[in-house]
Amino acid sequence: MADALDAADGDEFFGRLRSLASGAMNVARRVGRGVGQAARVVGPIASMIPLPQAQLIGRMANVAGRLLADGADEFEAFDDFVDGLDDDAIDAAAPVLAGMVVRRAVPAIARAAPAVRRAAVRGVTRAVRQAVRRQGPPAARAVARAVRATRRVVQQRRVPPRQAARVVQRAAQAVARRPQAVRRLARPLVPAARRTTPRGPAARVVARTVAPVARRAAVVTPGTVAARRAGVVGAAGGCAHCGGRRINVRGPVSIHIRAR
Repeated sequence: MADALDAADGDEFFGRLRSLASGAMNVARRVGRGVGQAARVVGPIASMIPLPQAQLIGRMANVAGRLLADGADEFEAFDDFVDGLDDDAIDAAAPVLAGMVVRRAVPAIARAAPAVRRAAVRGVTRAVRQAVRRQGPPAARAVARAVRATRRVVQQRRVPPRQAARVVQRAAQAVARRPQAVRRLARPLVPAARRTTPRGPAARVVARTVAPVARRAAVVTPGTVAARRAGVVGAAGGCAHCGGRRINVRGPVSIHIRAR
């Protein structure tokens, strides 16, 4: 998400996400083909690991791209994703949702150094997950609204990007911790009278095409609710020293992926 934030407009942003997702899937296919005689056994397992997240990003980018082509903006797309995804699916999709909001709401961060962009996306991602786990999918809108409210402060006070990222993180997390604020701010970001596309059809497309992949991604993403239910351990609950993550799959096999 951070790598795509500095796109010139929404079309380029979602185009970059599609390219990143496509690249990840191509790598997975090459891994599957490169295992020789064991391809029939290892290929399906190897391809299963990166593909759910890559497919999720690609499908969200496709839906959002179509909405933008119809005249919508990122906030309207955000509403449709929230309407079409359940708790587990939003847990997995949170980084994409966070990237959409940060890029649209605080352009100064979108144009900042990669480390600043990553910090902002991570902070908003945590806030979205925290709010949704406590109060359901509509709570994601409260976090998005809090991020959007920081834009005026950042612009008026000419806050440097690194400090702006901290402002965004604090605002998002402060709202996520306050149930009353979440309930008050969880209404749609774009009122029905200002929408360029009708509310409902896009959410149904999201539920049909994005939600199933998001749920699969949630199961293999350490730290999500679905991953904890499935017994997956990793960055949020695995070895603190080995620098890797472990994903358990059905069958008598355990695959370890370690960073180089």
